Amino acid sequence: MLEWRQAAALAVIALAVLAALALTGAATADDGEQAAAPPALQPTQVVAEIPEGYNQLFPFQWGGGSLFQLKSRLATMGCIANTIWNYDDDRWHGYNQYNVPSTLNADWLAAYEEFVPAGSLYATCFDVCKFSYFGVTHHLSSCFSVAYAREQNFYDKFRYPIDDSSECTDDFDERVEEHVLPSMPLYPNVCIIRQSTPEVVTGSAGVIHPVVRTSGNLYPLDPVIAVVYTRMVPPTTELGQVTALALEIHELCHTNQHYHFVQQMQPDRLTTEIENTSTGKWRTTEPGSSFIDLVGFARGDDGEWSFPAGTYEGIYGTTEPTELAAELCAMYFLDRMGERNPYELTRENFDLGRYLTDEIVEWIETWVVLPEITAAETD
Repeated sequence: MLEWRQAAALAVIALAVLAALALTGAATADDGEQAAAPPALQPTQVVAEIPEGYNQLFPFQWGGGSLFQLKSRLATMGCIANTIWNYDDDRWHGYNQYNVPSTLNADWLAAYEEFVPAGSLYATCFDVCKFSYFGVTHHLSSCFSVAYAREQNFYDKFRYPIDDSSECTDDFDERVEEHVLPSMPLYPNVCIIRQSTPEVVTGSAGVIHPVVRTSGNLYPLDPVIAVVYTRMVPPTTELGQVTALALEIHELCHTNQHYHFVQQMQPDRLTTEIENTSTGKWRTTEPGSSFIDLVGFARGDDGEWSFPAGTYEGIYGTTEPTELAAELCAMYFLDRMGERNPYELTRENFDLGRYLTDEIVEWIETWVVLPEITAAETD
């Protein structure tokens, strides 16, 4: 595992590289060549070419927004930010996400607090499978593969067996690719398996959760495998089609919960016992704990979750905070996309506003969904 002093040394080296870049740019301008003005971007928009590999410095254009939105927007592009740099007021400010004490970010936070102004910035990404932060021992694979998941029968947790011929691909629904993936930060390398069922069912789904706590270490799974079941692939009925879309989004909403857990993990938390469940991990994050408080979830001595009567009954997820949050998240995206909700097809007088309250929408738009940027605005 990298010591924070080593990480700080790497930061110094990165600063030197950035300074060299700045000097090069200044010399070009002094030679009479006018540097091209950066494009005008919407708030939270990022324009960048993300390099492959761990910890490679790259430039990007940023439209302005909070540090959380900046890290989240980079995540939608496949970059879990390790460091972020900005040259401002004739000096460099650097933000370090992992393996360093929080005091190293004091200068950045003093300069920007929660808002990072629009402009030209630099960043590096980290690889969840190679980054030493996770403390994976040498005799184990850094990341569990799809083949390993099949070999260890991780699929046994699902309602139906996974066909050995089923492939995990990035072939998401085109509506998901247009409206969900660019707007929701996810745990990296998510793939999907669509599986037919041996009996008539409207649909069901599951996700192999990417971070498992074992013997004090965190072993990530790469990729994260979302499985969507329907009787026919693709489904032929309207209800089957609507349900499959809703399930696909629901499982992606779960990977957003894992993204938050990884974002907020720090070395000192590795020594703290965290309940090895999805909710146990997610509730340690700010979005998880704030959702639990917002809904009014309480946990009894028997370990069961409940909330005040007359609020969210009648939809999936009412006995588990992560499930209810994912269900509301899917409802939100379907509504924003103008797609029908499965409950609208199966229940009379279904009132979406009962579930997507102003408070829930505000929570979703704070912690889950970034502002939508249309294709026309990114050209």
